[in-house]
Amino acid sequence: MTEGNGRSLGSEASLGQEITDTDVLNCPVCGDELKSLRKLNAHLDTVHGFNDGSPSDTDVDSSRESSVIGLNTLEQSVADKSDSAKPRDVQYKGRYKIKTSHWKKPVDGKSHCFQCNCKITGKTGAINCRKCGEIFCLKHCRNAIKLNENSEYDPIKGMWCKCCRRCFTSREGYNDFGYYRNITEDFLGIRKLKNEDGDLIALQLENRLLNLINGIIKIYLRHMSSIIGSMMIRREVHALERSIVEWKDDRSVSECFICSNSFQMLMRKHHCRLCGQVVCDRVATRCSSDIPVLNLMSAAPDLSFESIANIRDISQFTTCVRVCSLCLRSVYAKRKLEFQKQSPLPSILQEYENLHNLEVLVTKLLPKFNECVNKIHENTAPDEKLVQDLAQLRRKLLQNLTLYDKISKKLIHMDVHSQAELKIQQSIASHASTFIEEKMLPLKRIPNVFTPASEEIKVTSSSDLLFNNLTIAEVKRYREELMVLKEQRYLVETMLNSAAKERRFEEAITLKSNLAEIDKNVENLESRLGDEGFD
Repeated sequence: MTEGNGRSLGSEASLGQEITDTDVLNCPVCGDELKSLRKLNAHLDTVHGFNDGSPSDTDVDSSRESSVIGLNTLEQSVADKSDSAKPRDVQYKGRYKIKTSHWKKPVDGKSHCFQCNCKITGKTGAINCRKCGEIFCLKHCRNAIKLNENSEYDPIKGMWCKCCRRCFTSREGYNDFGYYRNITEDFLGIRKLKNEDGDLIALQLENRLLNLINGIIKIYLRHMSSIIGSMMIRREVHALERSIVEWKDDRSVSECFICSNSFQMLMRKHHCRLCGQVVCDRVATRCSSDIPVLNLMSAAPDLSFESIANIRDISQFTTCVRVCSLCLRSVYAKRKLEFQKQSPLPSILQEYENLHNLEVLVTKLLPKFNECVNKIHENTAPDEKLVQDLAQLRRKLLQNLTLYDKISKKLIHMDVHSQAELKIQQSIASHASTFIEEKMLPLKRIPNVFTPASEEIKVTSSSDLLFNNLTIAEVKRYREELMVLKEQRYLVETMLNSAAKERRFEEAITLKSNLAEIDKNVENLESRLGDEGFD
């Protein structure tokens, strides 16, 4: 019988045998196999409590040995030498004692692993779960939890002990999400600070841009009539740009501030006039651009730029300013967004807005429509006003669905100008087809409502009778129903032809069955009316 990492129980090895440091020794108490006499002494002192408390040269090895044994092997210890002969119900780990009275004792040749039911042998090893006390092979008792003196789970004051998988997973708090703290307020505070910092940076860049452009305009107005005006303007503008912001020394810079590409002979260094960083002018990355002053002014009309009304020929005012992409985004991103909000929507989004409005209308009408249908089906003699309301609701629904189908087809065949518009178009086509198919199904219930199976005819006098035993009221009502059905037949037939052309087969099958039912009811009403029907 073995327990721990292949240790033998009841070994014949004893302390009285003649041994050397190279022999494998067995502990006389627990049967552990130890590779040297020094390790055996450390094992006896540390694990089984034979140490008298005096320090020795084996302290280092014993502490290392105990740290390994504490979680990986079975520890059965006693308080002192005098307790070794008594039945033990407490396991000592240093000065910490753990209850062991509930441990099951292994029986040589008869014990089995509680989990895999394999026979306990010297190869499998044997170990008790410190919590439940069942016997396991070494393979199925590898977990560790903290237990108190009564072998109960105590994550705060407990001692690390070996346990089985069942005790490990059944402990309180296993697989929980754990302690959490709401940091939303902290996040909002950090984001507010970041936004405030971004706003301050944008305000600083706006002031630099305003001073730069106003200074350029003043320089241009001062020298535009001079013979050497162009040279003077170029020199003073360059001095002005250096005074707006301190330029970074380009001799200490070897790569672009934005794209991090190394500068070469064909890729020059440039300074952004608003932040002073060294950037490149590659077309692929667009890290910086020479932008005309007039374009910068028109893109930010809310800034108080100098008036250019005194410039006689604005077309000659072609001065440009080198600005990096980061500064452009900080100054003009919000302005561009506001401008796009005020500008009209693209045609595809305008049509989608109309489509969405129709969808909302159909969705609001359908509950009323279903409510009328249920009321009519519940009453054997439905009210004439209720039938008329139902016919009117159905007519509105069919008209809106027809218009919905028409607009969706227009959107599908519309020319797109970007990949984003193409994705929007495909999504609208898929959604429109599903919406029409779902909303057309409830309309199949209607034709049966207009032709109830049994109907009582009240005749007050012979003058109320016309041909085919119909009263004047019945002829009037049947004619109205016939007109509604023929109008609905035209709308459904139009939608059926469109669905067949577009190869929307599921929608076409639904519309076809709806059309056949309408035709059947039209034929029924016409046979009832006879000569009183429409020519």
